[in-house]
Amino acid sequence: MKKTIMYGVLALVLASCGESNPLLGKWKSEAVLGASRTLEFKQDSVVTTSTAFGVDESREEKVSGYQIEKEGNGQEKVGVSVKKGDETETVWYKVLNPNTLQFDAGLVSVTYHRLGNQ
Repeated sequence: MKKTIMYGVLALVLASCGESNPLLGKWKSEAVLGASRTLEFKQDSVVTTSTAFGVDESREEKVSGYQIEKEGNGQEKVGVSVKKGDETETVWYKVLNPNTLQFDAGLVSVTYHRLGNQ
């Protein structure tokens, strides 16, 4: 029994020492032409809810991994990898601050703000 508790405590300590994922939680995009998107990043999935013209559409995708990197200026970016068929697609988000993310695909840039107290 003592060993089980000790292993549990050790696992919690090791998990807290690892790099935390700044994406975990709910995020909402700034509205563009009346449309918005909410993202909920979980450890193993991402739930995307798109709202346009008063209609919500949601989908959940399994996440195969998160990659956290620092750019040359020290700014963090996080890659979210989702398996789609035989391919893995990775989408990158810049962490502008703890409550603001930016998705940038060249001509399209979307800013997301954290929802709630996460």
